[in-house]
Amino acid sequence: MEEQGLQNDHRHAKAVLLKQKLQAGVVPEPAPAADSAASPAAISSAQINQLRAQVSAYRLLARNEAVPSQIISDAVMLRPKVTTLLPEPYEFPGEAENGEKLPYDLMKIFNLHQIRCNRPTTIAVPPGIDPVGMLKQRENQIQNRIGLRIKALSNLPADIPEQLKLKAEIELRALRLVNLQTQVS
Repeated sequence: MEEQGLQNDHRHAKAVLLKQKLQAGVVPEPAPAADSAASPAAISSAQINQLRAQVSAYRLLARNEAVPSQIISDAVMLRPKVTTLLPEPYEFPGEAENGEKLPYDLMKIFNLHQIRCNRPTTIAVPPGIDPVGMLKQRENQIQNRIGLRIKALSNLPADIPEQLKLKAEIELRALRLVNLQTQVS
């Protein structure tokens, strides 16, 4: 910021103050909030060490220097990712017909999966999508098409060949029975 002549910027003063506190080893106190219940949680010493390592890594990268692996490991504290939905082997052990121990009892795993799938979600349905409304709209479109086809088949000219007349009569009767079939099933 100093190289760019931004000493009068309010962010410069805050950055200098933060730098002094970090170099002195003093934990910066959070700014007083209007609502004490909404104030941020205190920063732990592990987080401060991680921040220091990140700043050191940034400085080294800004000067195009190599970053030591120790600083990288301190700066990047990776949390182990869960890569499987299965529980640990032998947490729900099973047994084969010959008495052999198996790492999983499939019925217990299946029940666990069903419990996980039936959990209520906190994600709200997007406001533009209404599944019930879409289903009703689709049903109305189908009914309209059936109605138009019945009307077209009822108004066929009398001079069409017998074979086409028979096919049209069969289709007409089938379409008239569609509603009855959906009510029965």
